[in-house]
Amino acid sequence: MPQEMTTQEQFDAFADEVARKLGTHCRTAPNDKYVRGLARLIIDDEGRALNLCQPDDRQPARLKVSAALPDDSEVQAPSIGVTASSAQHVAREITRRLYPLHTEISQMAAQLTARKEAEARDRRAVAEALAEALPGARVQEQHRRTDVHWQRASQPQGQARPRPDQQRARRHRSFGRKRERRSVRPPPRDRRHAGRPRRAMRHGRSSPSHRS
Repeated sequence: MPQEMTTQEQFDAFADEVARKLGTHCRTAPNDKYVRGLARLIIDDEGRALNLCQPDDRQPARLKVSAALPDDSEVQAPSIGVTASSAQHVAREITRRLYPLHTEISQMAAQLTARKEAEARDRRAVAEALAEALPGARVQEQHRRTDVHWQRASQPQGQARPRPDQQRARRHRSFGRKRERRSVRPPPRDRRHAGRPRRAMRHGRSSPSHRS
């Protein structure tokens, strides 16, 4: 006959009995993260943690057992539904149905964690090499992202930036010098007549002749 547990003390006693039936040197601990109803953690000697909870107080005999994975895990925790007919029945269903899924998901979560750590190391190494090549750059870690902050200096250190009135005065002086240089430049010569003697004018006039 299913056991209907309505208090946390009753649920804790049932979870302790399930842990003894699992036969893997299990112990129980409070589950403070579960706030919907009655819950208890079951942890075995291999470090596997199970979350035994009562999701609906209107059906106190219906229990849910799920794998308790780390908070930063990116895999979905497997779970099974069982009837609280006896502690032995719940322990048998955990061993038969949930433990194989728990092992598979734990291995997958460990592989993903190792991959994220390797990516973070490689990303950090590249960012630090880039920061060394940029004077004054700094590295900032984000969630699965590394930012390199760098701002190029517009003026050399110790050199003051000219004021706008000084820049305008410089432009006026340079423009005046250009106009003066253009004003004294001689006009271009006609190269077609350069070095040729002038022809004598006609229209009834002849060039003077030299008599001997």
